[in-house]
Amino acid sequence: MGHRELSAWTKPWLMLALATWFLSATPLVRRFLCSSILAGLLFCAVGDVLLLFDGEAFFLTGLFAFLLAQLSYAGGFIAEVGRSKGFLHQSPLSAVAVLSFLIGFLYWLLPGVPVWLRLPVVLYSAALTGMVLSVLHARRRLGEVAFSQAMSGALLFLLSDCLLAAARFKQPFTYSDAAIMGTYLLGQWLLTRGAAAYIRQQKRKQKEATY
Repeated sequence: MGHRELSAWTKPWLMLALATWFLSATPLVRRFLCSSILAGLLFCAVGDVLLLFDGEAFFLTGLFAFLLAQLSYAGGFIAEVGRSKGFLHQSPLSAVAVLSFLIGFLYWLLPGVPVWLRLPVVLYSAALTGMVLSVLHARRRLGEVAFSQAMSGALLFLLSDCLLAAARFKQPFTYSDAAIMGTYLLGQWLLTRGAAAYIRQQKRKQKEATY
């Protein structure tokens, strides 16, 4: 097994290890965000396994697993904002900037994507962008420390998938595997760490309120 194959097989195990860490960092916490982060990590692990195999069916089902992961992450952060006004209500131009990047990147990428795969790629890109926007929307709810970690993780996740798409559908570049792997793992770690920091912070506040 070569270095590339070894790295690819390592990813799903690292996602499971990260899920285990998240459980230990947020013990006995019943919160929708907890379930959403865990579900997202498990969907990512499944997607990582499916993408190890060749073939259109494996790629599509792997992409679908990652789409479910993005929806899980986004749902958790949106639920934390609830009916209160989130950051994007007060700063809608931030969403415009993220959406403009998505449109520009897809305009550049799609000519190199097979026709049968273009719709799934667009749908996944929309879900990924929605995840980034959900973290941004929860900025004031999360607090600066948790937000800076979660937002950095979301952006690195976005960068990793952009690098992956560019290498797959446009032109592979030097050290692309290392860049994709590094940004993916660091992004997942920071996103999960930010969520855990926020959950622990909320748990402390609840304890203080009972005294």
